[in-house]
Amino acid sequence: MTAESASSIWLFGELQWNDGAEDMRSPLLLVPVQLTRLNPREPYVLHSTEDERLQSGEITTFTARSLHGIAELLIKARIARGWTQAELGDALDMAVQQVQRYEATGYASASLARLSDVATALGVEITETAKMHRTA
Repeated sequence: MTAESASSIWLFGELQWNDGAEDMRSPLLLVPVQLTRLNPREPYVLHSTEDERLQSGEITTFTARSLHGIAELLIKARIARGWTQAELGDALDMAVQQVQRYEATGYASASLARLSDVATALGVEITETAKMHRTA
């Protein structure tokens, strides 16, 4: 049986889910996705084309243009490593709900030390460059 595929589309908005303990919300970034289904009687399944490239190992280097971009890099690294949020939580000795909160908020409440712990657990080397902008 061949899968039927819709054209790639760009998706953005907000994800909402319940992790069993509380309602969670996360902004959904603008990402390319593809909808596929095995036959016309089944619903389409959403696939992120970038996630597939991360999981296949095709993408191994990520770039952040700011400190805020490091959160997205860590999420991509987790996906590329093939780890679930629960597996990252186990590696950091923290509850999966805390990993979910960190990722849902872009690691906004995480300290620099915690970001370093996450990078180390994922086997990610982060190199920093500081660039001064001239003022008038």
